Amino acid sequence: MQRSPQRPRRPARRRWVWVVGLALLLGAAVWLALGRPRRTAELLAATAGAGVAAPVEPVEAEVPDGPLTIYCGRPEPLMAPLFDRFGADTGVSLVVRYADTW
Repeated sequence: MQRSPQRPRRPARRRWVWVVGLALLLGAAVWLALGRPRRTAELLAATAGAGVAAPVEPVEAEVPDGPLTIYCGRPEPLMAPLFDRFGADTGVSLVVRYADTW
């Protein structure tokens, strides 16, 4: 009995699919890269108004009634001086809880 010859694969077709896919990917990357600066510039121009930013009024923060609890995963000898200094500078009472993980 003779074997029927197998159909040869079509490597040219596979290459064509890869070329089209890469061309689409490259085109999308170029489109995104070139489209962003224009949209960003339009957004900045729309939000800037006449080119002068409006002054921002300072907002006074509310001071909490109780102590501020800080959960810290860093070593206590490293962080304790920083928290002590922050508490002394701001007048806020701190409760610092140290643990093994950050």
